[in-house]
Amino acid sequence: AQFYDRNRPEPSGEVLLLLGVLGQALDDLAYYRLALNPAGRAAFNDAYDWFFADEEGWPCSFLRICEARHYTAGPIRACVRKNYGEYRQMQPVVRPGRNRFTQP
Repeated sequence: AQFYDRNRPEPSGEVLLLLGVLGQALDDLAYYRLALNPAGRAAFNDAYDWFFADEEGWPCSFLRICEARHYTAGPIRACVRKNYGEYRQMQPVVRPGRNRFTQP
């Protein structure tokens, strides 16, 4: 009950969409960080790249979401880099019957 505020309006559909896109990107980083297959690596890399893209033309870009929600992009990017940056360097090596990671 202490966290429920009756005077607080319900978030709009647009806000829920933006938070959903941000949440999905974070989920993809966590879920695919150790992916062994190329599709999983691509999903991780796409999510990671999304956080660091300076694109503002797309309504659901990271910078536009930060702007709309009054978030500061720098600290969020620093957290993503700190927690997931090491996984960015991992590349899958597909061998018959085995999958292993190598780091360049």
